[in-house]
Amino acid sequence: MSELNDTLDAIHFIDARTQSICLTMEVTYNLTNEVNAQWFLGTYAYSWSDTLVHTIILPFILSVGLLGNVAFLIVVLRIEWMRTITNCYLVNLAVADMTFLVVSIGEKLHQYTRTPFVYDDLPKGPTGCILVPFTKDLCFFSSLFLVTCISAERFNAACRPLKQRQSKGAKLRARTARLATGAWVLSLAMASLRVSASCCRYRVYCLLWPDNDAYLDYPGVVGECRPAAEWIAIVAKSIQLVLFVLAMAVNTAFYVKITRAVQCTSARPHARRVPSTGSSSIEAKITRMVVATGVVFFLCLAPYELLSALVMILPTFDGNIVSAMQVCRMLVHLNSAINPFIYNVANPRYRRAFRVVFTCSRAGRTREFSQNTKDVPTRPPNANTSDRSTFLKQKSHRGQSTQGFCSTNL
Repeated sequence: MSELNDTLDAIHFIDARTQSICLTMEVTYNLTNEVNAQWFLGTYAYSWSDTLVHTIILPFILSVGLLGNVAFLIVVLRIEWMRTITNCYLVNLAVADMTFLVVSIGEKLHQYTRTPFVYDDLPKGPTGCILVPFTKDLCFFSSLFLVTCISAERFNAACRPLKQRQSKGAKLRARTARLATGAWVLSLAMASLRVSASCCRYRVYCLLWPDNDAYLDYPGVVGECRPAAEWIAIVAKSIQLVLFVLAMAVNTAFYVKITRAVQCTSARPHARRVPSTGSSSIEAKITRMVVATGVVFFLCLAPYELLSALVMILPTFDGNIVSAMQVCRMLVHLNSAINPFIYNVANPRYRRAFRVVFTCSRAGRTREFSQNTKDVPTRPPNANTSDRSTFLKQKSHRGQSTQGFCSTNL
């Protein structure tokens, strides 16, 4: 009985509810020794760099990412000639990026305001231990599959143009919708598998602090989301790593072949059977933009995946690993925020579209629209009757193909 009273005295600053929790805890960390308490704070409490990340860097990335992706969605919604097959995939990618930013960064900011410890999952609770990792995994896998779909679509356009032209119009739009839907469904399955395997246990630990006023503000309990078994977590992480490496290898092969095809086309302008209409230039710019987006995607995610694999193989918890992991996580967040800026830097057509939507003056919008119509071919003044009829057919077909969200106007 005296031991029980001593324990309650040691945690006199914890409320009655926490006292009852601590008495039923399976694990209690005795930090009543000053040395142990200082070690715990030095290891798990937020450092000045953590404070900088959570108060400035992460809110900035979240704001920029939401503004950029929302602006891109508005541009695609308002401008008809931006509703292309490629942009169908990019719209889905923007939705995945925004969801990831809101859930991942929102979780960290909420945790920062509710607990003084970096790895304390108590603010999430048992429900958050399932929903938060599930949503992040869903966005990760969907981004991975969507980037691969975009690369495959550009590969067909650059390396198999005849096959791409045979499946056009409604058929191509239906195929794009099926692939995008399939990417989300497959991502849903993979996310469910990972969460059920690696984040299904929620444990609460009791902390016994020294009987000192300096520790009054520290919580008496912390939470942790744990896998059902360590080997299950290793298997789940290995599956994610294998999928990432395979996707990176497949996309790299696509990018090499696409780049070669674009270079060959640019080097042989005399091989074209029809006069240049600007469409080849447009497709080349879109292809370069897609390649740039994919390269940045894998460069930003590869460090985190490789470091996670290293920690899984050689478990360690020193300061260097923690700092490196924090930098890698910021790269992952940054990737979800910068895609709209990549589109604008790599493709003048996208810059033009953004100016059309967000230019205040009517004259500016008219000027940008007239510049965009320069890409549309016009009938040569010396065209004969046969050429004229061919042109009218092409123009009529082009007008039909621009209707609907997923037009074939790439």
